[in-house]
Amino acid sequence: MEVPEVEMEVEDFSHKVPLETRTDAFHALRKSLHRVFPPGVSSRVPQRATLLLAEAAKTLEHEVLNMCATPSGYGERIVQKRRAIVSLVVDEDEARRRACEKKGAGEEDVGEVIKALRGGVALWQKMYNGTRSAVA
Repeated sequence: MEVPEVEMEVEDFSHKVPLETRTDAFHALRKSLHRVFPPGVSSRVPQRATLLLAEAAKTLEHEVLNMCATPSGYGERIVQKRRAIVSLVVDEDEARRRACEKKGAGEEDVGEVIKALRGGVALWQKMYNGTRSAVA
């Protein structure tokens, strides 16, 4: 799946996981978010939705990096976050329940994805003077 380009990248401040691996994870998270929230569905203005989803992906990637000490642990947590994103196709309570039933995507992961999306919405609203999102 192709996702729109954005001028955003992961910050290179840690050497525990190679930057290329982190960049790939950021793009994988963005793809997962775009599958669940396609810009044509989540916003009347696709560029803003693309920015919101990229900011959420960046937040999630950063959280995973902070929680992991090894590249293998990092990779496993990225997979868990992507599963949590996909579980959001249903309502929030159902997503949490389903995530708990599936190996690797726990309730905490779903909560972190929702928090990152809300953070993206807050950034979007701040940048665009109170514009509301269908994702929030």
